[in-house]
Amino acid sequence: MFIQLTRTGTFSGQSGAILHRPNTVRVLMTVVSTLSILALSLLYHNLQGVFSAADESGSFVANFMPPEDQRNQS
Repeated sequence: MFIQLTRTGTFSGQSGAILHRPNTVRVLMTVVSTLSILALSLLYHNLQGVFSAADESGSFVANFMPPEDQRNQS
């Protein structure tokens, strides 16, 4: 068996692993970038909820205190 390099730079033959195909790499990069954008937007919305709750209560630390401690603060 011999390995021949095609014009697109991918291997033809048995050694043509999945990562040597340009389309597979493109799909993997698209999936990774989409998942990272989703994760960042979820993180942003979670942090936004924490900060807006801090504005309502007037104290950022109060969001992380148990309810009985919050009653003692007011």
